Amino acid sequence: MTETKVNQIDRIVFTALKDSKSLGVFPTPIDRLIKYANLRENNKVDLNQFSRNSNSKSIVAGTDLPNIRGVLDRERKLIYIDSRLPDIKKRFVRLHEVGHELCPWQGNFLKYLDDDDTLNPDISSGFEAEANYFASASLFQQDYFTEHMGTLPLKLKSAVALAKMFGASIHASLRRMVETNDKRCALLILTVDRESTFWLPRLGVKNYFQSKAFTTEFGTVKWSSPLELDIEFVRDYISKRKFFTSTLFQKIGGKDLQFGYDYFDNKYNIFILLYPIGENKL
Repeated sequence: MTETKVNQIDRIVFTALKDSKSLGVFPTPIDRLIKYANLRENNKVDLNQFSRNSNSKSIVAGTDLPNIRGVLDRERKLIYIDSRLPDIKKRFVRLHEVGHELCPWQGNFLKYLDDDDTLNPDISSGFEAEANYFASASLFQQDYFTEHMGTLPLKLKSAVALAKMFGASIHASLRRMVETNDKRCALLILTVDRESTFWLPRLGVKNYFQSKAFTTEFGTVKWSSPLELDIEFVRDYISKRKFFTSTLFQKIGGKDLQFGYDYFDNKYNIFILLYPIGENKL
């Protein structure tokens, strides 16, 4: 998105939070924002059993829209949220649909059908990226997250506390903590190859993020995927650790530099928060 578009959405988010009396209320009261947008919600449907009726523009029973997580029906002023989603995921999807409604330039479309692809935070352009940005900005209340983050040490446990405070996933909170931090830090998100035929696990890099300060000093660190078995946090996984803090040496610019890291395995992903030694102190 362009800086102009980001600024536009930031103003819309601030106005929506303020006028709905949600600003500074944690976790963000999404019901108030839905009401502010003059929308209603149906979260008791299995959206795998719904489809779009091409003749009537309505949402009807069917099976041709797999993996739909949320629907905004502008004609009926109604949001549909898939009942199978975890509550944390529902919060983001609800705000995503509100974002579609409140961004006035998106009004030419009567319906938005959102699946895992359109809700992917890595989408960088288009209406879905705008709705994702709206959802994240309103969920974390823009600068409020950064202000609270500044009162906590740069630790994975801090992200867990912020996730609870803002009603967000640990995944989203960690990513925002890294991407908006003025300290040097990076985040690795790993997955396990469950179909590997090898007796030892194979960990792949699902995603990787760096703070601007980290990139300025160290450049962009490249990770092989799958990761080599001699990497410290691969051995942490083999040892069946869940929450662990240690140090490692990483070759950057031809030099072996020592970093601290926090390791967390939540059974779905493995999170590695990486930072120079001492950077995690207040």
